[in-house]
Amino acid sequence: MVISTLFIRFAQALLFSALAVGLWALLPRENRLAYVGGIIATFVPFGMFLIPSINPSGWAISSAVLLLPSLIGYMSTTGWRSWALGGYAVFAALLGLGPAVTPPPTQRLRCSQRWCSPSRSPGRSSCVRSCPLL
Repeated sequence: MVISTLFIRFAQALLFSALAVGLWALLPRENRLAYVGGIIATFVPFGMFLIPSINPSGWAISSAVLLLPSLIGYMSTTGWRSWALGGYAVFAALLGLGPAVTPPPTQRLRCSQRWCSPSRSPGRSSCVRSCPLL
């Protein structure tokens, strides 16, 4: 169990590092310093803890870090570099959607319990089903 957790943490840190270095290589020279400075300023210690964690919000943070610079690079470049940065932006957006996926409606609206309260009228009671959102 400990080894699998360490493997997942290492894999997520490696994925983010590879994507960050790839984005740095694709960005124009004038945008690289701002990109690296933004990562350094905001990721110590917050990102260093959450990026390699097992928590899915690490993917959302990775998405936020990769999405805006790739979109700015997409708008400011032309040719193959623009297409590659656009692909990075799409991938970063999909990476951020991973933690936000909701379960299907049949699983969300599972009404399992029935709560009945006595009514003031004789012989009548009001019943309500509780439907927890899972």
